[in-house]
Amino acid sequence: KVIYFIYDKDEADKCIPVEKYLKKKGYEVIKNEFEGDPNQLRDLHRKNLKMCDATLIYYGYHNDKWMRSKLNDMMKSLGMGRDKPISPKGILVDKALQFQEKLDFGKDAMVLTSSGEFNPDAIEPFLARLTN
Repeated sequence: KVIYFIYDKDEADKCIPVEKYLKKKGYEVIKNEFEGDPNQLRDLHRKNLKMCDATLIYYGYHNDKWMRSKLNDMMKSLGMGRDKPISPKGILVDKALQFQEKLDFGKDAMVLTSSGEFNPDAIEPFLARLTN
């Protein structure tokens, strides 16, 4: 199974343990890129949305516009050539309650809470849904 792991450049260090854990569990992890031509980066992002089995977004930074754009991209992914909707869609957030009040993640998004250091238990419900 292929997981598209999406995060903000400022959160890259916090995402290393998550990526390592996913790979250790046997998943193929593709990530968003940060360097390069904006048009090529956008095309790569769309390609990743098209080919992944699931998406996991790390949201720990206070960037609501960025988060909304990623959620919109997932909703539009069927128009990008996908045969079926992305499922599951996981959102790993720090201090989830605060963000859930401000953003509507959508009815099919799994909000996974994490606080501080990464705890693998936080994403197990997401992985369980992916394997079923």
